[in-house]
Amino acid sequence: MTALSFFGCLLTAYGPALVIFFGYVARDPTLTILSISSAFFWLLSLLLSALIWRIVAPLQSSLPFSVVVGVISQELFRWLYYMLLSRANSLFDLVSKHPTSPLNFPTRSLVAGFGFGAANSLVTYVSSLAQSAGPGVVVARACGGISMFFLSAILTSLFTLLNIAWNVVAFEGYRTRSWWRVAFVAVTHLGASMAVSLIA
Repeated sequence: MTALSFFGCLLTAYGPALVIFFGYVARDPTLTILSISSAFFWLLSLLLSALIWRIVAPLQSSLPFSVVVGVISQELFRWLYYMLLSRANSLFDLVSKHPTSPLNFPTRSLVAGFGFGAANSLVTYVSSLAQSAGPGVVVARACGGISMFFLSAILTSLFTLLNIAWNVVAFEGYRTRSWWRVAFVAVTHLGASMAVSLIA
């Protein structure tokens, strides 16, 4: 039963991301580089959040404030990655298969969101996934009939997809200076993160 639980949680958490990666991203080396570099930017946002959490003592005992700092840090690095990508756009057009295609910008924003989501899902769920292979079941407090490992797998998968959607909307907001889109991304990101912290 533990092997079934492990592989079920593994495929639930990472199945959609693997389909997107192998079916779409991995076919183009440029898109692969973009997804890896955006994952690195997400890791930098995690590093900044951890530094702030370590320096500001009240954050260490307050989950809501830690979530706010984490979301602000991620949105800051999403914007910084957009700035880097917009400056490097001409270089990507040189190596792109279709450099003048109007689909390049949405494709790049989608792939960058995939990198953010993949890094997020790997960092936040791998340790729980490893524990799911052990004996026993941890039941979720909020949903008494469901395993915490499976609930976390579902949330991991959803956050990967949400990061893709947030990135597409945010990049379009940055590009067109449509600040309501940027605000929408920040508010929904904060809301989703707070909701997950209440469940856990």
